[in-house]
Amino acid sequence: MLATCALYFSGCTTPKKETVELDAKGKPIEYVWITPVGSHIAIKVPKDQAQTGEVDREREKQSIQNVLNRGTKQNPDIGSN
Repeated sequence: MLATCALYFSGCTTPKKETVELDAKGKPIEYVWITPVGSHIAIKVPKDQAQTGEVDREREKQSIQNVLNRGTKQNPDIGSN
């Protein structure tokens, strides 16, 4: 019984094997921690996706600004009090 318990608990003390995640091309995936807007919790995302997020936010800001500009050109009396 003592030998069985020793074997059972010895699995907990062995170091974990480090597994490296690979992309489709066989390269290791690099991760970064980012905190989304309006959140306090950081999330781990692949590095290439984190960089595209910045571009998407800039594109979104620009499209919102374009919509606002078009709206005021169509209705020039909006905003003039």
